[in-house]
Amino acid sequence: MGFLGKNVLALAFFLLLFSEASAFISELPGTVTVKGIPTEFYFKVTNDDIVDRPLEVEVLAPAETEFLEQPGIVGAGRTERVTVRVFPESTLNGKEITATVSAKLGKRAAEKNFKISFERALSCPVSIDLSLNKSQENGEKLFVVAALKNSSVSSEEVELAKISGLPESWGIELPNAVSVGRLEQKNLTVTITPNSAFEGEAELLFKCGDFIEKRSLNVSAGSEGNNFFSGLASLFSFEQLNRPFEFSELELLLDIALVLIAAVLLIAFIARFVRKIGGEKPAKPETNTASVQRHEVRAGRPRDKFETYNPRLEELKERIQGKK
Repeated sequence: MGFLGKNVLALAFFLLLFSEASAFISELPGTVTVKGIPTEFYFKVTNDDIVDRPLEVEVLAPAETEFLEQPGIVGAGRTERVTVRVFPESTLNGKEITATVSAKLGKRAAEKNFKISFERALSCPVSIDLSLNKSQENGEKLFVVAALKNSSVSSEEVELAKISGLPESWGIELPNAVSVGRLEQKNLTVTITPNSAFEGEAELLFKCGDFIEKRSLNVSAGSEGNNFFSGLASLFSFEQLNRPFEFSELELLLDIALVLIAAVLLIAFIARFVRKIGGEKPAKPETNTASVQRHEVRAGRPRDKFETYNPRLEELKERIQGKK
């Protein structure tokens, strides 16, 4: 074999080796876009050998990355998924960079390139979830708790700027702004002192960096009695009747029906008991008899009374007197 033939054979061997090595990495995205918050992507590694192989994976990029899912071994004939998280980098905003995935499966190695595009965040990277707690100590108080979770790699300042929708006479203590660090979770609590019955929706306005976030929360306060009757009025209002009832509302309707039935039965029992102890006697039923009554005068002596007259009995008496 000549020199040219040997070179061609060597080149073919290396090309074949490279193609086999890179073939076990698949489904790697061409571009990963990061918009101010950690972004995840994945790719797959396939072991087409007849024995299990150990796996080593590395991501080469100028931004911070971490593996969320990385199998240490890929079974024979199996395909495993590798998940990677890319963190935002403020110095790279508006830029697109080239990154590389490097994998080694046993003695086989492969590399694949992809793009990472860094863009500015389109919304606040801090999630805000609201909940309402109540306390009856030293008067009724409401506590609105905002659970803050920062999903970015930089600190974010969150401030509750305004609460609207509540009665103007209520006391509202707005908290100071809270700094939420990288991937940190914090709570922001608002104390509300109600002085009147109310049920409605409050709107909370948060400032988060350069963004404005709005959240809504259902709020109810007041005496239990007022809440009950106002709840009934709200439940049976025209607007509420034109929508499907929720399960909790159906439970309330069932409770109301049972209370009404119990009240009717109790009233009937009391009325019957009062009538009984008052001495009321039931009307005497009429007697149905075939006998008739007549007024008689016997032996010259009038008898001012009614006697029962039985024709057959009188006939029997006359026969007895005739025999005598």
